[in-house]
Amino acid sequence: MSNLWPEDITEDLVDTPVTLLNKYAGEISQSLDSKIVAEVRRRNYNALGDLNKTVSQLTGNNIKPTPGPKFYYIFEIVAPSLDNYRYELFVISFDTPTYPAKLYLDEDILKEIEPSLEDEYYGPLTVNDSSEMETMLNHILNAPKTITIIRSLLSLINESQINGVPH
Repeated sequence: MSNLWPEDITEDLVDTPVTLLNKYAGEISQSLDSKIVAEVRRRNYNALGDLNKTVSQLTGNNIKPTPGPKFYYIFEIVAPSLDNYRYELFVISFDTPTYPAKLYLDEDILKEIEPSLEDEYYGPLTVNDSSEMETMLNHILNAPKTITIIRSLLSLINESQINGVPH
């Protein structure tokens, strides 16, 4: 019996959202000598209520993600020497095919990168391909609040090293 799958099935693979998240998570670890790292973790939501709770905490509002996506990932900023302090920067959800993907952002970051949005809008941002995903990640990682979080954590780490406070 012959193989019915096309021979070129592995050609033209796309950069999935997770591929891009892991790429940029690794870059912060390298640039900051692992004082601050970023982690991408898959989140399994057993019930839509769990997702609603996470998104509500992140965005500061009680928005309801639509059921359906099968993959949820959290992008976290982590300070290993501060008892593994974690800051959830955003949640991404997608299905197969991997685009479009939805990004649920911190309310302040959302307003910093999309100032044209109405004050009452706290829903997800949609990215339609890997190019849009990279552009959006650039905005998120360079948002003033993201920079403030990282600088604050670095200051706390430096203080604890100067003052001899145990990690």
